[in-house]
Amino acid sequence: MKRYAGIYMLFLTFVSLLTGCSGQTEDMDLTIVADYAVIPADGRSKVTFTVYEGNADVTSQAKIKSAEDDSALAGAYFTTEQAGEYYFYAEYNGIKSENVKVVAESVIESNFVKRVCLMEFTDASCTFCPDASRYVDRNILQKNDKVHLIAFHEKDQWSLPQYQELANKFNVTFTPSAVVDMKTMTSLATGERDQVKTAISNAINKNEQHCGVAISSEVKSASAASVTVKILSEKTTDYYLAVYVVEDGIKGYQMDGTIKYDDYYHSFVARKHLSRSIYGDNVGRILASEEKTLTYDVIVDANWNLANTYIYALAMDENGYVNNMQVCLLNGGSADYEYKN
Repeated sequence: MKRYAGIYMLFLTFVSLLTGCSGQTEDMDLTIVADYAVIPADGRSKVTFTVYEGNADVTSQAKIKSAEDDSALAGAYFTTEQAGEYYFYAEYNGIKSENVKVVAESVIESNFVKRVCLMEFTDASCTFCPDASRYVDRNILQKNDKVHLIAFHEKDQWSLPQYQELANKFNVTFTPSAVVDMKTMTSLATGERDQVKTAISNAINKNEQHCGVAISSEVKSASAASVTVKILSEKTTDYYLAVYVVEDGIKGYQMDGTIKYDDYYHSFVARKHLSRSIYGDNVGRILASEEKTLTYDVIVDANWNLANTYIYALAMDENGYVNNMQVCLLNGGSADYEYKN
C-alpha cells in the first residue's frame, strides 16, 4: 500500500505542476516607442509615442509620463520650445516601461535656400497619370523653381530596379502618387492634389534645412562622367547622400485617358540611381561649419540626351528625409551653395 500511495502522490505532484504551468500568465513586456528621436525645439514639431504590451497596441489605455517629475502628458505626443534631452516612460496595468529618450535641438535659422524634392510615381500605361503630371507642371513646377521633380516609372521601359523598394518604403500602392522630400506621401488623384501643395509649403516654410549642397559634373568621354557633390553643414549631425541621373523630355509611349500616344513627352524621368541604396550613401557625421565631398563615376548611356540630362543630389538627415538638394546638368554642369538674400 505504501508503494502505491507513493506512486499516487508522485502522480498528483506531476498533475499539479502541469496545471500550474498551464495556468501561469507571465507579465508581458511594456514598451514605449517614439516616432522621432530628434526634433527641433520650435513648439510645432512633435514626437508621437506608441505603447505596446507585447505586440498589442495599448497606447489609448496607457499613461505616458515624464521621467523627470512623473507628470503625465495630455496625449500621446510631446512638443517643446526648450532645447534639451527628455526621457519618458509608459504605465499600463501596473506595469512600467523602460525610458525612451527624445532630443529637442535648438532651432537654427538657416542661411541656405531650401530646395524641395518631389518624387512622382507614374507609368506609361497609367491612364490618369498624364493629367496628374500636367497639374504638377502648371501648379507647382512653373510657380516655384525651388521644387525639383523626379518621375519614377513603375513597369514601363524607363522603370528602375529601385522602384519597388521606393514604393514599399513610402507605402505607394497606386499611380499617380507623390512623395515630398522622402517624407510625406501624397495622392495625385483628382480631388486630392492639394495635399502635394501643402506638403511642399511645409517643406519650404518650416525652415528645417541645416545644410547646403553644391554639385559639379563633367562628361569625360562618350561613356563616362564624373560627379562631385559637396555638403556644408550648419550643425553637427549625420548625413546620407542619394544621387540620381534624371532626363527631361523623353519622347515615347503613354496612355492618356483612352488615347494612346507614341510621341508623349515624359518629364524628369529617373534614369539611374548612383548611390548604393535608396537610403543614400552614409556620409557620416559632419561637424557644424564643416564640408564633406563625395565623388561618383557615371557610365553614360548612349540613349541619354545630354542637353536635357541632369544630376540630382539629395542630402538626407538622420531621419532619412531630404534636408536639402541641388541640381546641375550632367554635361559640364555646376551649382554652388545657395545662400538667402
